[in-house]
Amino acid sequence: MIGHSERRRHFQETQEIINQKVEQARSANLGLIYCVGENLDERESEKTHDVIYHQLQSIKEKLDETEWRKVIIAYEPIWALNTGKIASAD
Repeated sequence: MIGHSERRRHFQETQEIINQKVEQARSANLGLIYCVGENLDERESEKTHDVIYHQLQSIKEKLDETEWRKVIIAYEPIWALNTGKIASAD
């Protein structure tokens, strides 16, 4: 699992570090779960699509078509963690 919000927050994992982890997983021929999601400020500013697009775009060139088949994209509604707001299926 790469890009989880708690690793981004508690261990200050930047997108650059996450990209390096994706590359290491690729080099080891591993599948991966890639976490994407936006925080409350980004959601309320209607930047959800931009944030997730940037997160996906940053690893796009690192993986070829065969490797993308080993990737699971996990949407993590970071804005719903400890805010009292509830994520719906929509």
